[in-house]
Amino acid sequence: ASYCTGTQSGCPGTCQPRKAAGATVAPYLDRECQAGLYAYAGGTCLAKVVAGGSCAAISPSLSKQTCVSGYYCNSANVCAAVKAVGASCTAAAECSPPNSCVNGSCGAPAGIGGTCNVSPYIPCRGDLICDSAIYNSIGVCKAPIAAGQPCWADYQCAANLYCAGVSIPTVKGAMFASLP
Repeated sequence: ASYCTGTQSGCPGTCQPRKAAGATVAPYLDRECQAGLYAYAGGTCLAKVVAGGSCAAISPSLSKQTCVSGYYCNSANVCAAVKAVGASCTAAAECSPPNSCVNGSCGAPAGIGGTCNVSPYIPCRGDLICDSAIYNSIGVCKAPIAAGQPCWADYQCAANLYCAGVSIPTVKGAMFASLP
């Protein structure tokens, strides 16, 4: 198996053989590593850490290593099994997908019309956006915004769209924006 060295912003690349464990690669470019390996933040192809293994950062990087599917790197830097719905949590990675950490326990993200927020974190399902009139306030989960419709941030827009002509003012360090 091989990968292409080309980038979207550059000239066409060349096909190269994928690299083995321990090889130097560009950080986070998994495509350069052999199947089953990933590009660690420090720029090395690594195997994902198995259940019960240490996922501590490898110096000089501060990023934790990635655990195998179904596991997350806990606060003790050990790969632990993801948690079921209802279990206590502090981060989304602790919960079994597609669940997320919602107000301290693993639960399903909200669907269309459901309540959402940034803090406390109440997420929408991955294909939806949280629509709120003021940043960091309770909102409602809805479909991404179509081309030509009003928005105040890129994340609100449907795939391959961005929010044009937006200026988000700040007041005492807090962001505020209203949909037109």
